[in-house]
This record gives sequence, structure tokens and C-alpha cells, in this order.
Amino acid sequence: MRSMINFILRSCDGCFCQRKLWGSLLVWIFLVSPVIAIAQIHGTPGTSVFDSVMEFRTIKSLPTDTTKHFHIEPDEEEEMDHNLKPDPSVPVFREVPSTNTSTGNSGSLVALSPAPTVNFTGTTDVQTSIPPDVQGAAGPTYLMEMENERVEILGKTGTAHSTVTESAFWTSMSPNSPYDPRIRYDPYSQRWIALIDDYGESSSSCFYIAVSATSDPTGTWQFHKIRADSTSTLWVDYPTLGFNKNWIVVTGNMFTVSGNTYTASYLWAFNKTSLYSNSVSYTRINMGQTNTMQPAATYDSTQANEYMMQVVNPASALIGLYSISGAVGSESYSTLGYSQGSVDWSFNPASTNTGPQKNTTNDIDLDDSRMQSVVYRNGYIWGVHTVFLPTSSPTRASVQWWQLTTSGINQRGIIDDSVGGISYAYPSICVNSYNDALIGYSSFGSIQYASADYSFRYSCDTLSKLESDYVYQAGANTYYQTAGGTANRWGDYSATVVDPTNDENFWTVQEYASSTSNIWNTWWAEVSPTHNANGGSGTWTWTGGRSTSWFEACNWDKGSLPDASSDVVIPGGTTYEPTITGATGYCKTISINTSNGGVLTVATASSGLLSVAQ
Repeated sequence: MRSMINFILRSCDGCFCQRKLWGSLLVWIFLVSPVIAIAQIHGTPGTSVFDSVMEFRTIKSLPTDTTKHFHIEPDEEEEMDHNLKPDPSVPVFREVPSTNTSTGNSGSLVALSPAPTVNFTGTTDVQTSIPPDVQGAAGPTYLMEMENERVEILGKTGTAHSTVTESAFWTSMSPNSPYDPRIRYDPYSQRWIALIDDYGESSSSCFYIAVSATSDPTGTWQFHKIRADSTSTLWVDYPTLGFNKNWIVVTGNMFTVSGNTYTASYLWAFNKTSLYSNSVSYTRINMGQTNTMQPAATYDSTQANEYMMQVVNPASALIGLYSISGAVGSESYSTLGYSQGSVDWSFNPASTNTGPQKNTTNDIDLDDSRMQSVVYRNGYIWGVHTVFLPTSSPTRASVQWWQLTTSGINQRGIIDDSVGGISYAYPSICVNSYNDALIGYSSFGSIQYASADYSFRYSCDTLSKLESDYVYQAGANTYYQTAGGTANRWGDYSATVVDPTNDENFWTVQEYASSTSNIWNTWWAEVSPTHNANGGSGTWTWTGGRSTSWFEACNWDKGSLPDASSDVVIPGGTTYEPTITGATGYCKTISINTSNGGVLTVATASSGLLSVAQ
């Protein structure tokens, strides 16, 4: 029996390393460094101004609030500068259109996206708030949905467990008129994270953040109130929420109380360990003027950096990649680089309401092109947002998605109907352990009512291609709600997540037009991909036909990833040789045919690790 050495490669930046595993076999492993951030911005420490602990069963017993809460946001399209000036000292990574982009009609892409395994109704509009701002997350047993009106806990077959109003859920914070909810499930710490703003356009502006005590959302919750601005001259709008192993990250756009003028965007990096222990400690960073910064849901228990994306300059097809890094309590905010697509777009539609619907001339507000959803998985940062095409005089909304590394664009695509007149907006994205992706969104057209849709892609699908649009809940009537204004409000966002029980299946919750006119409802769908199971005993041979990524299933002969019980062979002579970056690769044994040019690169400075069990 061969004698193996147990090892984990952890650091050897910039060096050329040799490891002897058995006999005379020599394994050549390169360790490389990523793009270095040009500038770093530090922040100031802070804590909560009020805290409480409540049982969900107590919240359930509170009386129902039926007061209408129409939160009408300032006209951010006019206030915010949507063509930001890139930092000239930061690298720009340009894509190669012929190899990694797709801009065709969504109906002409590869096979139809798979039908849902399960689908059922979510919350129903009770006409106490517009827009709904739909959010959802999946835990081990329950789904949890939040929107501006209510909080609902459901079983995974659609059985409603509990429904309360937003004001009831946050009652221990003495809320006024909370708005813009967010909800996440952290599968590594097994906690739910909830967020919402309150006291909009007021000197009392604040946000509330809550975490569950366990993986059970029906049990104990810890609530905390954070002042938006210590000077009481700014108020916070459009919060975003992300997490990694070190932090829970919140961002928000800051407006003056007097005049509603956009001034900057702030970031709060919460010490996750402390927050989960019911103690609040954060660093607040002024990021300057942005186009809404979207932090990632980080599906990696070892990733030390929290990545973020934003739209920088639509006219130049630029998006930006950013990070929070450093020791907890001494965080720094950095611009890592800009990625430039080959197709530019308009940040705003031609007019306020441009989403068509059947049997009416009252179109629906499709908002703007800010980044909507970001996920980190297996060394890649994925993002998705609405774009308006063509740039000079937009006639439709489309959904653009990106897959980035810290060195640029791996692939990019657009869900676009340039012929049939269908618009797509309010997208969200998630990625599973196989690197499959699901994008959920709403669709609008003159031949249909506003509907709930998604598009799927297997990791091994052609680069930048999605399987075509699947309408999983068709709209059933016209929709018109303006609260006395001009915008027929929809959105402002949606949710698509991975199920933590197998890290493979997806859930998406989207808005659609109810069978009753002028009513929005939500609908859940579970999408269950089918492929070979990751890991297990046997030999995984690197084929390298897709990319250099160790974490691309289609780079292995079994169409899945090896794990700590798998033997790995790197034969050499393949189109791409493997690289481990941004996460830990696992195997039982590894054999690299160096005589045939076999090479394994481990980017340790980008959190790349290789763990060999024997």
C-alpha cells in the first residue's frame, strides 16, 4: 500500500513549490496571487441604540395592523449620478464577445428550463403597502418570506405556519412604518438574518437588524436598532444585505432629510460572531456616491473577503467589483477592478411606466438598472440586474447576469426578447454547489399579464447561455397601484436561494398579477437539477474542457466534483490545467502526470486551498 502524506497547502505566495507524495512521483503546484486592490477606505466603529429578544410565538399573538403604509421613495433616478467616473488607477477587465457573451432572444437559447418540482402561493396583497419588495429565504425545514406588508413562515410544501405584519414582527423596536425588508439564511451558522429600514425621510431614520437564535425561525429572535446617521441630517433608503464567515454586511443610500438629495452610500460591517451572540459591534464606512452597492451572499465557510458589485457606468458597460477585508473591527473597503461588457445599456427606461400588460394601456414601473442580487460561490462572484435596451432610446427591459473572478469576466449573458416585445425585470440569482445557477424575475408583455418566471443553467451548459425562460406562474389580470402618484409600482426586488438541506435545489419567490385586478401576489417554486452526485469513492480524472476551475463539474470526467473520499488524477495535455482559487478543493489522493505537462495551481492569496486526506 502506498504511503501518503496528509497536507493542506495554505500559503507560499509567489513561490514555486514541490511536494513529494509517494515513490518518485513529483507534484508541481504553482501558487499565485490575485489582483491587488489599489486603495483602501477604513471606517468608524459603532453599536446599536436599542436591543430586545422576543419569541416568535409572542409576535404571533399581537393584533393585526391594517393601516395603509405607502412608502413613496424619492426620485433616485434623478438624484443619483448613474454614470460614475471610474478610478483611473483601478484595472479594467474587458470581455471577449466571441467566447463568453450571449445577447440573443431568450427563446432561442438552449433547452427549456426545467419545470418546478414543487410550486405554491406565497403572500397575498392586502393593499396596505406598495411596492411589496419581495424577499424570501430557505432553511432546513421552513421557507421565510418578507415583504412590505407581512412576514410569513411556510413549510416546503406550501403549508402556511405563521403570518404576521411587518410592524408586528418588529414590534419590540417600536416601529413607525418599516419598509424595504431583506431576509437571508446563513447555512454555515444556521441562523436567519432579517433587515428593514424605518422612519424614512426623517431625522429619526434607522434600520433594524434581527437574527434568529437557532435554525428555527419560529423560535427566539434577537432584535437591534441602528441609527442611520448620528447627525440626524440624513436618512437611509434601499438597504442591501450580505454575509460571509466574518461579517454581516448592510449597505444603504443616504439622502438629506431636507430636500431628499442623495449624498453618499454607507456600509455597515457587523461582527457576525458578536451579533449571533446578541452583542452589536460594527464598522461604518462611507463609500461615497455609488449606484447601490450589493454585497454577496457568500456560500463558502472559509472565504475571508466579502465581495460586492455595483453598476458603475452603463454607457461604457462598466460594473465594479469591491471587497471588505482585514481583521474584524479593522475592516477596509477596496475597489478591486472594473469589468467591461461588450454591450452598453441605459440605466433608466424611456419613461416611468414601461412594462406592458394585456388589456390596458397602464404600463408597470420597471425601476432602474442598479445591481439587484450578488452571490459568491466556488471562487466566482455572480451578479444580476435589469438593463434597458437599446441604450439611446430604450424599448424594453432585459436581465443581464455576470460571472466574475477578481481578474475579470468569466461569462456574461442577457435574457432579452428583441423581437417579441417581452420585458424582464427585478431579477435575483443563486448558485448551488455544482455551479448551476437559477435566475428568477418578472416578465411583462402586451400579450400577457405580469408573470413570475425563471431561467436555469447547468454548470456545463455553453458559456453565457441560459436554458430558456420558464413562466411558472402566469399573471391573471391587469395591475394598477400608484398610491396617488404616477408610478405603477412593482418590485422593487425578488429572491432566489439555494436549499441548505442538499445545497443543490433552488427556491425562487416572484411577484405576479393576481386573478383579482390591481392585486399582486407572490408564488414560490422549487427547481431540482439532476446530475451526478459530487464526491464519493472512485477516481475523478481532470478533463479540463471548459475552464481552469477545479470547481467546474464539467472539467471532470464524472461531471461532478471530487471530495475527501475521491482519488484525483491530473493527466496533463488538456486544454486547461486546473486552478484552485477562492475556496478549498478536496481529494483523498492526487496524482499529477508532470511528464505530460500536468500542473495544478493553488491561488493561496485568493483563499485557494487543497486538502488531501491521505
